[in-house]
Amino acid sequence: MASALPSALQLPTSSEADVFSPLLPPRNTAAAASRRRSAPSSSPRRAVPPPPGPARTPRSYAHRLPIIGCFLFAWLMLAYHAVADMPPLEERVTAKQPGISVALLANGFPGARTVLDDGPNAFLVVTTTTRTVIRVTTEAGLVVGKRTILDWTGAFPSPLTHGLELVPLKNSTYLLASSADAVYGWEYNRGEFVDMEATFTVIKNINGAAGGKKGHISRSLNFEASTGYLYVSIGSLNNVDADSKQARIVRFKIVDENGELILPDSEEGYDFIEDGEVWADGLRNSVAQAWDSAGRLWEANNGPAMLGRSDLRDAVATHLSIDNSNLDSSMAKSNSIISHAIDFHNDSPVEEINLLDEKGAFYGYPFCFTAGNISLSFDNDPIRGTQWAWMKGGVDGVHDDDWCRNSKNNKPPAAHLPAHTTPISMVFLKDGDGCGKIKNVSFPCNVVGNLIITLHGSWNRDIPIGYSVVMVPFENGYPKRDGKQLNSVVTLFEATDLQKKCVGNKANSCFRPTGIAVWKERGTLIVASDSTGELVEVAFAKEFHL
Repeated sequence: MASALPSALQLPTSSEADVFSPLLPPRNTAAAASRRRSAPSSSPRRAVPPPPGPARTPRSYAHRLPIIGCFLFAWLMLAYHAVADMPPLEERVTAKQPGISVALLANGFPGARTVLDDGPNAFLVVTTTTRTVIRVTTEAGLVVGKRTILDWTGAFPSPLTHGLELVPLKNSTYLLASSADAVYGWEYNRGEFVDMEATFTVIKNINGAAGGKKGHISRSLNFEASTGYLYVSIGSLNNVDADSKQARIVRFKIVDENGELILPDSEEGYDFIEDGEVWADGLRNSVAQAWDSAGRLWEANNGPAMLGRSDLRDAVATHLSIDNSNLDSSMAKSNSIISHAIDFHNDSPVEEINLLDEKGAFYGYPFCFTAGNISLSFDNDPIRGTQWAWMKGGVDGVHDDDWCRNSKNNKPPAAHLPAHTTPISMVFLKDGDGCGKIKNVSFPCNVVGNLIITLHGSWNRDIPIGYSVVMVPFENGYPKRDGKQLNSVVTLFEATDLQKKCVGNKANSCFRPTGIAVWKERGTLIVASDSTGELVEVAFAKEFHL
């Protein structure tokens, strides 16, 4: 029976141990018990018992096994039919630059989000559908092992959503993962199943500002080793909120100067509202984040939809000193900077790329937005990048267009992505990432410093956009701009015929990029798709150039 399944759904072999291990205990329970009895010197200063609730114990795990088993069986059957009916990858993605190739590495990662480097030839993948973290090992450019190292099924009511981070200390390493409500931690020995009984809470009450209500649920995690700070993002409750309390990045000091993990005396961890320090404010839904080679944190922000400026056509004309009094005449339409502004919400606001180098800086949401292309293309519209109030006169009579254009009030973005493209993850190409390592495979060294971003794709744009992996060229540490101060966005590959195949009941086979990591041993990129549960490798032949 197993031999009839697609390769991604074959039962695991010894080299793919525990890929379906939510039904199984850790392999080496004696070793786990030994670790609990003798914690390393760098373990937390307070005891970190498991969070409260009966689901923490093996007994409560046992009574949930029938439910878990039914869930996994149902998922297996759905995944079998989905994979069996899915066209080959080469029919579902299209390279958009000469020399770019996209090859399937593995599937079986439903709901894949963050992809995290876990040492030589190994990666961790968060899978939100199966509530697991899977470790992928590679050899000679192939995936040779998949093993579940963290099993969240049946343990906690709130699933893992996105964030995953490693915190290396002097004598040990900790693995952190986020749900919509909290950040949890485990001691982690590479490749081994984490001890779920030793789960501890790092940060609680993430949704406290909204009284526990959840809007956007991705919580990105970024650890800064040089300072010991953990940066945690929260996204807006609604399309547009009344304030920015649910739209910011907050940081917490979790490692001290001696390289030891520090947590408050409370067993519930740091309180997101009371203990955190706001690092960046007014970021509507910051999911894609990355450190550059200079140690600066950047983010790509998901902007709002349904723009509320019905007066934008006239306002833009006034701003640019254009005679736009008769917008309905064909002559005015041909000369106006706003020739198709009836549907301007399709291209505004842009998705912002921001440099987060100033503690407490405000980036606009919910009062201001960055205009996209109003009449010309994204590449050359002069209105792109200008700052505007979300509503005419401001939502409160204070945050109007003039207020938004004052950089002391509202820090404008460093670069822009097209509206509604939905950035999910990003990485900078750095020295030491394998540039030029393998001929016709590795990325060329002349693109080191550039930013790579996964775009999950639009959900409410008239013509779908995104569903791609793009490169933003950088120069001297900042996005490279043309004479109009506009950055370029270079699409490496995208979903094939996305306007037909990425909507409706055909979307299950649409490649929607999420997580991304650099495969340093090969100088290539690993990209995940949550909709298809796939990992692919993006390689660069000699024909690739910018």
